[in-house]
Amino acid sequence: MKSDLTCPVEVVSVRIGQESEESGSRGQLVCVIEFFNLSEKVIDSLQMNIIGFDAEGGRIGGRLVRAAARGEARARFSGAFLPDHLEGAERVEASVEKVWFQDGVVWRREERNVREFTPNALPEGRELDRLRAVAGPDAAGYAREDDIVWMCVCGRANRTSDDHCRRCEREREQDPRPPDTGCQRAFHRLPPIGRLVCSGTARGRAGDCRRYADRRPA
Repeated sequence: MKSDLTCPVEVVSVRIGQESEESGSRGQLVCVIEFFNLSEKVIDSLQMNIIGFDAEGGRIGGRLVRAAARGEARARFSGAFLPDHLEGAERVEASVEKVWFQDGVVWRREERNVREFTPNALPEGRELDRLRAVAGPDAAGYAREDDIVWMCVCGRANRTSDDHCRRCEREREQDPRPPDTGCQRAFHRLPPIGRLVCSGTARGRAGDCRRYADRRPA
């Protein structure tokens, strides 16, 4: 997966259809995209690169499309885009190329800021349930880092210079890391009201786990 990690918005979901009251497209193919504004500023409009694919996965077209889409700071919002030459598309991919802010600042995608990474998402199951009991319901997978990015437990890829996740604002050093064998046993025993910080894995030492249980009234 590739992404410009300086981009101030995230694409949350993409859906395509015909004619939308939102856009007044009159039967034209419309692409409705939901975003999350990662910044502290209000967004006025965006330019998207929208690429269509047929049922066999073949590319059938794509173009840059701009549309007004007001996005409040640190909030979800949506926009309707009208790409041409995508008739017959079964799915689309959309990436952010430019963002116009209310204060006149313009963000542009730059290839030098693009990083390639592998998502850290865990499959649905007991391990993911245990992680969410510790880290919260938005947890997607264990945090990890390398020389290119650090992956937050929420699934967001961040720059190595970031101390907090740009999506969920968790502190980098507090993100749960994949437990080793000794830590895994402690992790399995953790009650739902507790949380685990495995400093051993994060700092390169095995078996140094610290457990903090909430002291909540019954």
